[in-house]
Amino acid sequence: MMNLLKLKILLLGCIILLVDIQMVGQNGEKPNVVFIIADDLMKQTELYGYPEIKTPRLSKLADEAVLFNRAYCQYPLCGPSRAVIQASLYPSKTGITWNKPGKDEATQTKAASFNVKTMPHYFRDNGYTTVGGGKIYHNTTVGGKPGAIYDFDDVLSNAGVDGVKGTMPDGKKVTYITDNSTRTITEHRDGALIENAKAWLDTYDAASNNPFFMCLGIKKPHSPFSAPSQFWDMYNRDEIKVSDILLPEGVNADLSLNGIDGLFSGHVDTYMYTGENIPVDKQKEIIHGYSACVSFADYLVGDIIDKLKAKNLYDNTIIVFVSDHGYKLGEYQRWAKSTVHEKDAVVPLLIRDPRKTSEHGKISQAIVGLIDIYPTLSELCGIPLPENIDGISFADVLFNTSVSGRTHISTIRVRSLSEIGIERAISLSIINPDGYRYTQHWGGEYDVFPMKEDIIAYELYDHYKYRNTPISVENLVNTETELLEEMRQLVLSSSEEITGSATSVKNVELKDLNYYYNRSTEKIHISSSDLIEQVAIYDIVGYKVIDLEKNTNKLEIDLSGLKKNNVFLARISAKGKTSVIKVLK
Repeated sequence: MMNLLKLKILLLGCIILLVDIQMVGQNGEKPNVVFIIADDLMKQTELYGYPEIKTPRLSKLADEAVLFNRAYCQYPLCGPSRAVIQASLYPSKTGITWNKPGKDEATQTKAASFNVKTMPHYFRDNGYTTVGGGKIYHNTTVGGKPGAIYDFDDVLSNAGVDGVKGTMPDGKKVTYITDNSTRTITEHRDGALIENAKAWLDTYDAASNNPFFMCLGIKKPHSPFSAPSQFWDMYNRDEIKVSDILLPEGVNADLSLNGIDGLFSGHVDTYMYTGENIPVDKQKEIIHGYSACVSFADYLVGDIIDKLKAKNLYDNTIIVFVSDHGYKLGEYQRWAKSTVHEKDAVVPLLIRDPRKTSEHGKISQAIVGLIDIYPTLSELCGIPLPENIDGISFADVLFNTSVSGRTHISTIRVRSLSEIGIERAISLSIINPDGYRYTQHWGGEYDVFPMKEDIIAYELYDHYKYRNTPISVENLVNTETELLEEMRQLVLSSSEEITGSATSVKNVELKDLNYYYNRSTEKIHISSSDLIEQVAIYDIVGYKVIDLEKNTNKLEIDLSGLKKNNVFLARISAKGKTSVIKVLK
């Protein structure tokens, strides 16, 4: 009897403990959220064990947080990536694949078309006071603009200076690529933003106000690499090393690493250079400026943390720090972002939830995407998970860093390659738990999933299986053929998730198309008002297994010779129109 009583007491204690870790504060109030997104910040800093670029405040915060080693953007460009974060929808679904339409109003309009609200809008509707400013979307969030009105109760100004302008040969005024600035911290845009955020916190009364959701878009270390002198002085130019990493072995550089001059063309003192001819001294200057800007951003994160502590809000606030994508500093003779290589796709991500201190200071190897932050914060804050989004919550990782997360995550890039005869080039890349990154390139539309013959080039790199590097060293497509097919199968099985299409491809629909698969006879029946001219059936790795030429409105196809429990795609063509259907045999 006594043992039973002890068991009941023990169980009751466990229940109380489980309840307690889900609450913050004596009354179990909902936690506040401070969400900070940096711009163009690569993972390779002191925060992740790369001492060349100093991040003392973030490194200190990591001791009280979970650091994610394998967090990935879904698009390696500012506007599209931020749209993914705020709407939790894949780029192929929203169509936001360039910076110009990546502004807040465009993101909110696209999200609304899928019956989705942006993250701050959703938190606002669920009892949070929302406040934000800076580069949250591709543009600076400004009070009074339609996007800001949807998202925020209060908008923070970031009025300040960023860089020093000069005159291009065509008369256009643009900034120099670096600026060892004599201005004070708060005269810079990011410094002004954080100062205004601190002032807002001074007005916040935790006893009488709703919990707050604060979004802060720090533009640094995006070029121009302008930072106060105190951050430049943290580095010795003579000790800075330039990259000696050349093109990966076996890579198709035109498809894989185009955009060689993207960073340089926008600045008055670098427009004449490419990644292949930029002088070493200029490379060192750029790396120096980038490093100073990273340390500047690091300081500002620490500044807002100090204010949270001073206002007794730190122990009731979830803090998220992330970047929109990775970055290159001369690797492969390339600079900036815009490829689907690991260096551009992997991002720094740090989350501090004050309720689970046992996991603080740990590094998670879970594969997560920026697309997953929205549902994760919703779950952590105890509000209903939003419907119709593509992201998957990884809140459980914050309470147990051994959780593995996703089995894979994708990154996509859409661009024009007219110089090599491709009007619209698509690069789709996927990383698996073993650390292999697979990429396929094709011409066409980003929401049209390609058959095998449509693919122009493949890439396969080992980053974390037998190597341990974010650098793409050797394209393994010719030596790891079996793994190549496994990775393509993984992409194809995930195609609905990536393209947002129920059939995995964008269809130009045939008239009155009907089809069904009879499992007992193992035959697929197809009919259409248009005369069906051809039916091609592909297996899951893209090989054509059946090819029929017909001229009929109705037909049946025997699939008995194909493997059971497999997915097949049937491409049905008539008069220049095509529909693709998925068949589970």
